[in-house]
Amino acid sequence: MSTDKPEDWSFMEIKAHNIIYSVISHAQFEFIGDLDTPREIMLKFDQMYENKSTALQILYRNQIESTKLQKYQSAENFFNAFERGFNGLKVARATIKEPQKEKNV
Repeated sequence: MSTDKPEDWSFMEIKAHNIIYSVISHAQFEFIGDLDTPREIMLKFDQMYENKSTALQILYRNQIESTKLQKYQSAENFFNAFERGFNGLKVARATIKEPQKEKNV
Protein backbone atom coordinates (compact mmCIF):
# COMPACT_ATOMS: atom_id res chain seq x y z
CA MET A 1 0.00 0.00 0.00
CA SER A 2 1.44 3.32 -1.04
CA THR A 3 1.27 6.01 1.65
CA ASP A 4 1.74 8.96 -0.68
CA LYS A 5 -1.95 9.81 -0.99
CA PRO A 6 -3.80 11.69 1.77
CA GLU A 7 -6.62 9.11 1.64
CA ASP A 8 -4.12 6.39 2.54
CA TRP A 9 -2.89 8.35 5.53
CA SER A 10 -6.44 9.00 6.65
CA PHE A 11 -7.25 5.29 6.43
CA MET A 12 -4.08 4.38 8.36
CA GLU A 13 -4.88 6.96 11.05
CA ILE A 14 -8.40 5.57 11.49
CA LYS A 15 -6.97 2.07 11.68
CA ALA A 16 -4.42 3.16 14.31
CA HIS A 17 -7.18 4.81 16.37
CA ASN A 18 -9.23 1.62 16.27
CA ILE A 19 -6.30 -0.53 17.35
CA ILE A 20 -5.41 1.78 20.24
CA TYR A 21 -9.00 2.07 21.46
CA SER A 22 -9.49 -1.69 21.29
CA VAL A 23 -6.59 -2.46 23.66
CA ILE A 24 -6.80 0.26 26.31
CA SER A 25 -8.83 0.29 29.51
CA HIS A 26 -11.55 2.77 30.45
CA ALA A 27 -9.17 4.36 32.94
CA GLN A 28 -6.56 4.91 30.22
CA PHE A 29 -9.20 6.32 27.89
CA GLU A 30 -9.89 9.08 30.41
CA PHE A 31 -6.33 10.34 29.86
CA ILE A 32 -6.43 10.31 26.07
CA GLY A 33 -10.10 10.93 25.20
CA ASP A 34 -9.44 14.53 24.22
CA LEU A 35 -6.47 13.79 21.93
CA ASP A 36 -6.98 13.81 18.16
CA THR A 37 -4.24 11.77 16.53
CA PRO A 38 -2.71 8.37 17.24
CA ARG A 39 0.68 10.09 17.50
CA GLU A 40 -0.61 12.38 20.27
CA ILE A 41 -2.06 9.36 22.06
CA MET A 42 1.21 7.43 21.91
CA LEU A 43 3.18 10.46 23.09
CA LYS A 44 0.80 10.80 26.04
CA PHE A 45 1.24 7.13 26.93
CA ASP A 46 5.02 7.54 26.68
CA GLN A 47 4.82 10.49 29.03
CA MET A 48 2.61 8.59 31.48
CA TYR A 49 4.49 5.30 31.59
CA GLU A 50 8.11 6.32 31.06
CA ASN A 51 8.34 8.45 34.19
CA LYS A 52 9.49 7.08 37.49
CA SER A 53 6.59 6.74 39.87
CA THR A 54 7.69 8.01 43.26
CA ALA A 55 4.34 7.16 44.84
CA LEU A 56 4.56 3.55 43.66
CA GLN A 57 8.13 3.30 44.88
CA ILE A 58 7.06 4.41 48.36
CA LEU A 59 4.17 1.95 48.34
CA TYR A 60 6.33 -1.01 47.35
CA ARG A 61 9.17 -0.06 49.72
CA ASN A 62 6.66 0.01 52.59
CA GLN A 63 5.27 -3.33 51.45
CA ILE A 64 8.77 -4.84 51.47
CA GLU A 65 9.56 -3.34 54.88
CA SER A 66 6.40 -4.87 56.35
CA THR A 67 7.20 -8.29 54.85
CA LYS A 68 8.41 -10.31 57.82
CA LEU A 69 8.95 -14.05 57.84
CA GLN A 70 6.83 -14.51 60.97
CA LYS A 71 3.67 -13.40 59.12
CA TYR A 72 3.81 -16.30 56.66
CA GLN A 73 3.06 -19.98 57.13
CA SER A 74 5.87 -21.06 54.82
CA ALA A 75 9.14 -19.68 53.54
CA GLU A 76 7.82 -20.07 49.99
CA ASN A 77 4.92 -17.68 50.66
CA PHE A 78 7.32 -15.22 52.27
CA PHE A 79 9.68 -15.22 49.29
CA ASN A 80 6.78 -14.91 46.84
CA ALA A 81 5.53 -11.78 48.65
CA PHE A 82 9.07 -10.46 48.93
CA GLU A 83 9.72 -10.94 45.21
CA ARG A 84 6.38 -9.30 44.30
CA GLY A 85 7.45 -6.24 46.26
CA PHE A 86 10.78 -5.98 44.44
CA ASN A 87 9.14 -6.62 41.08
CA GLY A 88 6.77 -3.73 41.86
CA LEU A 89 9.78 -1.52 42.54
CA LYS A 90 11.23 -2.49 39.17
CA VAL A 91 7.96 -1.56 37.46
CA ALA A 92 8.05 1.81 39.25
CA ARG A 93 11.60 2.19 37.86
CA ALA A 94 13.30 2.27 41.23
CA THR A 95 16.99 1.53 41.56
CA ILE A 96 17.49 -1.65 43.55
CA LYS A 97 20.85 -2.78 44.91
CA GLU A 98 21.68 -6.23 46.26
CA PRO A 99 22.42 -4.93 49.80
CA GLN A 100 18.82 -3.62 49.92
CA LYS A 101 17.52 -7.11 49.15
CA GLU A 102 19.81 -8.72 51.73
CA LYS A 103 18.81 -6.18 54.39
CA ASN A 104 15.13 -7.04 54.00
CA VAL A 105 15.60 -10.81 54.12
